[in-house]
Amino acid sequence: MSIDLSSLQLSPVLWLVALIVVVLVAFGVVRFFFGHLLHLFFRGCGLILIVAAALYVLHLLKLI
Repeated sequence: MSIDLSSLQLSPVLWLVALIVVVLVAFGVVRFFFGHLLHLFFRGCGLILIVAAALYVLHLLKLI
């Protein structure tokens, strides 16, 4: 079974690669300059995700 590479669309692949590069560069800059604040950021995001999940469950149970 051969793979037809001519049917592969390069535009979405390039956008995905560009997005990954931007995220990695941003993470590297934040880690280098603000490493001491990074753990607080992840704790804050975790708290936001827990609250959002709790609100979603309450909404599914029709309590709010």
